[in-house]
Amino acid sequence: MADSGIGLEEWTVPAATARDVVELAVPVDVPGWEERPWVKLRPLTDEEALRRESVGVYEEYCAPTVDEDLYGAVVEEGPVIRRRYDLWAMAEFDYRHCLVDFRLPERTEEGSFREVRLSRNWDDNLAFLRRLPPRLAEWLGEMIAAVNLRTPEATRLLLKAKKN
Repeated sequence: MADSGIGLEEWTVPAATARDVVELAVPVDVPGWEERPWVKLRPLTDEEALRRESVGVYEEYCAPTVDEDLYGAVVEEGPVIRRRYDLWAMAEFDYRHCLVDFRLPERTEEGSFREVRLSRNWDDNLAFLRRLPPRLAEWLGEMIAAVNLRTPEATRLLLKAKKN
């Protein structure tokens, strides 16, 4: 059998207690900290990935509309499917299910940095995550996408697996 370049782990269901947790260092040094900030992530299960799509994607079927074009001709547009995305709902779902732990900096009123860790109270976590600066939020989103195989590299890997 030819080697597909994909390990056995990607084709077997893990034990219920197993977690494929990845620890990633945030690419920034914080003054006064001995180590970089970090996040621990796990991929969504198949069920969670489907629930994420259900939470964040809406499709609406619209009836045909009659309109006139620039020349006065009647144009009838057939049934249209409009797809809408709730990006925050999808990001929040990712945060709730993929974030295992984090150690991130928060600037205090005095200008120093304090450590913020994942709390047992999810409302506190959401309040903190909603205040992430754009670059950190973008990086975190990219890392969650990579862990969940939603990147171009992952797409190429899946296409390679489908060919074998």
